Amino acid sequence: MGIFGARRQSDRSSSAAPRGDQPAQLAVGDADLSLLDNLLTRYERVSGQGNDVTDPVVIAIARAGGSAPLEEIFEDVAAKRQDPTTIHLRQDRPWYWMQAVAEEAFRRQNPRLAARIASFIMLWAKHIAPILTQADLVDLGIMTVPTPVQAAAAAIGMKSASALPSDLIVASDSTGEIQAGGMILLMSRYLIELATRGVAVDAQQLAAAHERIS
Repeated sequence: MGIFGARRQSDRSSSAAPRGDQPAQLAVGDADLSLLDNLLTRYERVSGQGNDVTDPVVIAIARAGGSAPLEEIFEDVAAKRQDPTTIHLRQDRPWYWMQAVAEEAFRRQNPRLAARIASFIMLWAKHIAPILTQADLVDLGIMTVPTPVQAAAAAIGMKSASALPSDLIVASDSTGEIQAGGMILLMSRYLIELATRGVAVDAQQLAAAHERIS
C-alpha cells in the first residue's frame, strides 16, 4: 500500500555505509510525544501530494530530532557551531529520537502512537530511503535509517500493534491504511528480514516474530 507515499523516483539510489556510532541516550517527555504525534498526522495528511508539500513536514521532523538541511549544517560548521566530524551523528539523531519517543509512548501505554512511529521508520527505511539521492539529503537533512533503529522499530511496532484491536487503523493517508492486525505481520516479517541480513536482533523478539507469522 502507499501509506507515507514514496518521494521522487530516481535511478540514483543512495548507498549508506554502515554506521556504528550512536548519539547518547535520549531523554524524551510529554512535549516530544505530542510533537511527533502532530508531525506524523501532518505527514499522513499530505502524503502522496508531491515533494513540495511533503518535504517541509519531513524537514520539520528532522529539526524536531535535532538535524537540519545540509546547507544549514554546513553554515554551522563554518561558524564553528558544528564539529564536521560528527555531521553524520546529527543526521542520524532524528531516527534515535523517534525510537526513543516510540519506546516512551509504549511505556506510557500509548501503543497506537508507538506503532505509528514504527510504521514511519519502517516505510522510510524500506521504500523511501532507497530512492533518495544526494540532492534529497541536502534538501532534508535526514537520510537512511541506522540498522539499530530499524531493529528497534520493528520490535516496538510488533509488540505495540499486538496490544491494539486487530481492526484498529494505526495510520492512514490518501492511498490506504494500516490496521493493527496487518502491522503485526509486517513488523514480524521485517524483524526476521533484518536478522537474515545480519542485523543484531533481540533473540526473544525474533522468536516472537517467527511465532506470529507461523
